[in-house]
Amino acid sequence: MGVSWGARRKRLGYQVQMDTAVAGMIGLPHARRLDRLHEYGDLLLHDPSFVLLRIENNGARHIDTSDYTASAADQTGIRIHFPGRRIADVAVTEFSDDVVRVPFELGAGFDFGLNVRDGAIELPKVPLHRSAHYKVFAVLDRLPGDDRQVPSAPSDAVVVSGGVRDGEIQAIRGRRGTPRSPRAERRRAAWLAAAAALAYVAAFFAARPVLTEIRADQLGPGDAPDVITAIGALGTAIGLSTAAIIKAVASLIHAKADMVRARAGLEAAQPAAEPEPAAEQE
Repeated sequence: MGVSWGARRKRLGYQVQMDTAVAGMIGLPHARRLDRLHEYGDLLLHDPSFVLLRIENNGARHIDTSDYTASAADQTGIRIHFPGRRIADVAVTEFSDDVVRVPFELGAGFDFGLNVRDGAIELPKVPLHRSAHYKVFAVLDRLPGDDRQVPSAPSDAVVVSGGVRDGEIQAIRGRRGTPRSPRAERRRAAWLAAAAALAYVAAFFAARPVLTEIRADQLGPGDAPDVITAIGALGTAIGLSTAAIIKAVASLIHAKADMVRARAGLEAAQPAAEPEPAAEQE
């Protein structure tokens, strides 16, 4: 059975998990404390809001730093723009693993991997294995004179630009659970293998009395349905167990391969150490 090309394309997804205006919190307990946000550092915010954006690899293939379509000289992987709002502050609040965290700590011209330029958040080229993610939290302010209506879908309030080779960047609509980490993938594979073995053993012992106690020369017309049912149950259990074991092994292989590729891409992105100056001879 072949795998469609669309299913194997690289996909970098983004999801707006929160987009809340401070004005909409009036009347809630402790709402008075939010009034302080109108004076955010040296900025005077007129209509502040909070946005939590999740960036993740929701495809079936690993995304390496070289997969971003920006030129090698451009350290930015993707840019995030909020039409009608300016960016007061931004931070990365969650990493699915340490491989995702490192590009934000390397800096390499960025302020902790982040930059704000021309009204957009610039994010570095982050290697993401399958299901890896990070979250970006931003404090925004509506531009004076902008009276556009709030979009019905949160993802419509965000514009993400950039590209991924052999893939696409797409908005994720609806709620999603936390993707599994490679360690969780390995646990899931172990549970699948254990469940497959238990299913096989249960089906074998359930069918064994029928298959062993009834001899071929003793079969009557009324025994045929029981024998057929037992053989069918055993065959189904064997098929399902085999499929579960194959899936468990595939999950282990994919998780291991993702981690190896992610670490290799991370090592390639590390700046080379400068050679130590030779000691001066007397």
